[in-house]
Amino acid sequence: MKGLLYKEVASLMGLYKKNLVLVAVIYGALSVVTRNNFFLFFGIWMMGFYSLSSFSLDDASGWGRYARTLPISDKQIVGAKFLAALIFMALALVYALVIGAVCWAMDSASFAWADFLAGVLLVTAVALLSVGLMFYFAVKFGPEKSRNYFMVAALAVFAVFFLAGQVGLLEAPSEGDLAAVLTWMESHMVLVPLAAIALAGLVFFLCYLASCAVYRRKEF
Repeated sequence: MKGLLYKEVASLMGLYKKNLVLVAVIYGALSVVTRNNFFLFFGIWMMGFYSLSSFSLDDASGWGRYARTLPISDKQIVGAKFLAALIFMALALVYALVIGAVCWAMDSASFAWADFLAGVLLVTAVALLSVGLMFYFAVKFGPEKSRNYFMVAALAVFAVFFLAGQVGLLEAPSEGDLAAVLTWMESHMVLVPLAAIALAGLVFFLCYLASCAVYRRKEF
């Protein structure tokens, strides 16, 4: 398993090392200068998205067929990819916290740590959901089609809620209800992001299990 994980991380780093250094410098500088956390938040999702390239590298090298001859299980092969994605997102998360600390040191009066941490956790949850689904689609349909299927799935979810609202199954919340929800969220600044992370982690794990089931039946 360690060898598989090393293969995934080393391949991705070999592909993106120069790009990651450049992005880290630019995003870090922009975050500090503009006091805009968007670049740090986006970096977490971007690193998860970069890890999807491991599937393209496998297809180009014929790794899938070669892996069938090795004494390794399908769960280990797929698991290494999911773990590599977690490592990439974890690196971006640590980087965001470091740059956030720099911003706080330069202007502690205007830097809200609670809001920053909540934003980091919520973006990490979105990244976990996105990457988990894209990895599943990559295993089932291939890396080139996975992005398209992910967009279709996202649009389908949006369409369900939109149509439900149009036919009256969902009603827009009143101003009082909306204010109550916002008040509750403000008073539970820690609970909401942690709940989002827990839910996203569960979906990520389920996508891993589903990917293993699909990979087991694949022919190379």
